[in-house]
Amino acid sequence: MEWQTIINIGLGCVVASIGWFAREIWDSVKELRRDIHQIEKDLPEIYVRRDDLKEVRLEMAARFDKLESIMGSFFDRLNDKADK
Repeated sequence: MEWQTIINIGLGCVVASIGWFAREIWDSVKELRRDIHQIEKDLPEIYVRRDDLKEVRLEMAARFDKLESIMGSFFDRLNDKADK
């Protein structure tokens, strides 16, 4: 075998490997683009909107205030019993 044939076969294998690697990267990039597009599409449906969160926070604050007043009256009654 001549050196030129060996070099041609070697370079052919290297170029084929680079082509396969580039195709794999290209396919991965296309799949990532699809995934990102799907995430962008689903994102508003999955997460709570800011105004909805504010409503929930206000409702929770009102309930905690009510709970605090109930516990305060409970502890006041408990303190009154301990004094007698």
